This record gives sequence, structure tokens and C-alpha cells, in this order.
Amino acid sequence: MIPFFSRIAITVLLGGTLFAQENTDPNELMERARSAPAEFAADALLRLAGSGKLAADKQREAITEAFQLAAGAQQPLKKRAIPTVRGGGTAGFLDRAFAQDLDAMSLRCRAVRAMLPLDGALALRMFREIPPPALPRVTCEDALVYDLSAYYETLAEVAGKSFTPAEIEEEEPFNLLTGHVRAISAPAQVAPVARMLAGVSLSTPQLEALAATFAGMLKEISGDYRSFAQSVSSQGGAGPAIGALVARCKKMEVPWVPILEAYRAYLVRHFRAARCADGSDTAAVSFGVAASPETQIAGDPARYFNERLREDPVRPLEAEDLVPETVEGEAAGLRPCESQDCRRLAGQFRSLLFGPNGLPHSAETMSGGEWQAQVKEYLAALAAWKDDPEGSASSLFRYKCSFYNELSKTVPAAAGRVAVLREYLDFLKQNSFQQESRMEWLLPVNSLIARASLDRRGLAELWHELRGSGDPVIALYAALEEIAPRSPGSRLSIF
Repeated sequence: MIPFFSRIAITVLLGGTLFAQENTDPNELMERARSAPAEFAADALLRLAGSGKLAADKQREAITEAFQLAAGAQQPLKKRAIPTVRGGGTAGFLDRAFAQDLDAMSLRCRAVRAMLPLDGALALRMFREIPPPALPRVTCEDALVYDLSAYYETLAEVAGKSFTPAEIEEEEPFNLLTGHVRAISAPAQVAPVARMLAGVSLSTPQLEALAATFAGMLKEISGDYRSFAQSVSSQGGAGPAIGALVARCKKMEVPWVPILEAYRAYLVRHFRAARCADGSDTAAVSFGVAASPETQIAGDPARYFNERLREDPVRPLEAEDLVPETVEGEAAGLRPCESQDCRRLAGQFRSLLFGPNGLPHSAETMSGGEWQAQVKEYLAALAAWKDDPEGSASSLFRYKCSFYNELSKTVPAAAGRVAVLREYLDFLKQNSFQQESRMEWLLPVNSLIARASLDRRGLAELWHELRGSGDPVIALYAALEEIAPRSPGSRLSIF
């Protein structure tokens, strides 16, 4: 018997599918998408538009409609977890849910970029309809911060591809960029705007003017520490982005010292302000696990500035520049299984993995009747867990998903794994969380579809249940995987 993940590898090598597509009409699927909740409908229409299976007029219609529907998404902006908690728990679950790009701004930016090759003028008008980012301050208790990368990447593409030669001659792209650079006011905007300016097509006078505007705004930005720490403490953060902008300024003989002076002032202002207790050592060490010396330096903003960015006449950062005024709270809700019911189920799951001696169960034990009976008892306990007096409905949903998912990876026999996944699917069908937090509900649905689509021989029963589900959204997304399949890598990433 070929193990599950080996079968996935074989499937990926064969192009991501083992069987011919089921007969699904893309135009019929487009009609079905329109009846779904806003972010599901917009996402489905954009996937169909990019599939190459719609006529040109239908493709344009799908993109335009998706842009309009995106306004009804429950989440206005994309967020991501701070690096220290990205791997698991509530914040990790939300991080993966937001990574589906189902917030209003991400969906609108996807629509604009899809429209660019079809109609640049319309793409520009669409982009101008997107409300400029207005970011509320994030507290130390928050484990997620705002991510505006897609907005500024889309702005750069629109500036480079949507204008006519006459409009370029009139400096319309430059004027568009100038308005957005003048509008920055939050740490979450610093890195993406710097990256944008480092890469977008500009003349020397235009780059000089925008670099000066950016430096002036950077001197004034005073945001919350949580967002600031996220903006400077990763390899793709503000430090490397500022470095890329400075390198371009040097190449085009544009004054670069004001940018470094402004960035130094930005760092000092935030390091000296109130700091979150779980980030009090940001100036000294990298968040998370460093993969390399360069990654470690990039995660240490003070060291990165002194060793990678600073040049005379800009002064280095000194120890006194990094002392916070006060140290405040920590990110909340990061501890797993805080309720008694959740801890009980977690303990029951551990007993499926380890014996009384603390050692992992052998393959022989896990294939025996006694262990299989324990699995059935555990599934019954999971199904019965429908209310948690000590926890919220959202935490119950996330942990049930986690328990089902982990159990499906633990059960060795194919038949047992299918049984677990079918119960998982039954839990998700018509679940009230589909209305309460659509983005979160879709994450495990997408995970099940990804697993079944990559292993259709081993999970054939599950695949047909997904395709024929009585839940219209589940059936829609399973059909989408036929018409507009995601790449194998993107499917594997959400397991």
C-alpha cells in the first residue's frame, strides 16, 4: 500500500490530478457562484475568470462582478499573525484563514490585477474605487496585524500598465503614486511602499521627488508597537525594503541620506515608546527561528540598520536609543485548550498517540481492535462536543477542526482515515460558523478539498461526497477544483 503523502507526491508529479475532470460547465458554475455569500462568490468568479475556460466577454463580466461583490466580505483588510505565534493556536488558524485572500481589499486587488491585461483603463478605475487603507491601531493584546502588501503591489502594477502613452507623458502614473505615498501614516505601510518605490518604473526626477516625500512621511509616522515590530522584524520587512530603495537611489544618483535619516528616526521613535511585553527584546534578537545568519540579522532591526543600512553621515543606533518608555501587555488567546472540555479531548487524543509509559504506540498496536475502539470513542466524544461553557463558539470550532485534522493524519489505515474525514465533513456541512466567520469556515473546507483532490484514488469516497454535497458552498468549491484547480503547492500548504 502506498502511504498517503507518497500518493500525494506521485499525484503532484503527474500534474496534480489522477483522473479526468468531471463534466462541469464553467458557465453553469458561474451562475452557482453568484448565489454564494459575497467573499465566496467573488473568489469563485475570479478563479473562473483565470481558468481560461470562459469566453472573453464572460471573463470580463466575472471579474467586474467579483470586484463589486468583494465589498460585502466580512473582513475589510487582510491580517497576519505576528511571527512568534504564526505556527499554531487561534492566531495560527486565523493566519491561514486570512492567507486565502478573502478579505475585501485582497479580493478587489485580485480583480484589478485580473482586469489589467484585458482593459487597463477599467482596471485603473476599479483601483481608484478601492477605499485607501485606514488602519486602526493594534494593541499589545492583539496577535494579528494588518498586511497591505497586495494593495501596494497592485498599485505598482496599475501605475506601470494601465496608462496610455499620452497619460504617461502627462505624468499621470507619477501623480497616482505621489498621492498614495503622501497618504501613508502607519507602520504596516512602510515596507510595502518602500518596496514599491524600489521597483516601479520612474524617471530620475520622479524618483527623487517620491523618495523625498517618502522620507518626509516616514519622519512623522507614529504607530502602535505591535504593528511597528511586525514591520521591521522579518526578512521581508522594512529594513531590507529601505535597503532596496536606497540602492536604487544610489544607482540613479538620487539623494539617499534623507531616507536613512528618516528611517533611523522612525526606529528610535518606536523603540523609545511603549513596548509590548512579549516583544520587549525586539531590538536585540529576531522573532521566531532564524534560518540563516542573514535571516537573523534581518529579524533584528537595530542590528540590521547598523550593519546593513547605515553609512556616514548617518549616525548608528546606540543602546540608549532602544530603551522603551514602558512595557505593556502581551498577545491574548495564544494558549491552546484553555477550557476543561478542550483539555479533556486533548488528553484523550494524546492517549491515541502514546501509551501509559509515555512511548509512542507501535504500528501493531494502532492496527489492533482495542486502539480502533479508542478512535471510535474519541470520534463520538468529538461529535458530542457541541457547546463549551468555558470557551467561545469560535474557539470550539477551531479546536474541533484541529482535532479532526490531526486525527485524520494519525489513523494509519485508509478506511479509518476516510471515516474520520467523513465525520469532519459532516461537522462542516451547514455549520453555523459559515455565517459567523465565513473565511474561517472555508479554511477546513478548502483543506478537505485539497486532500481529496490530490489523493482521489485513496479518498475517492470523500471526493464524491464533496462534489455532491448538500451544502452548496462545499459543492461549489469542489467543482471549482475541477474547473480552476489551485497549484499542488497551494493545496499542500493548507493541510
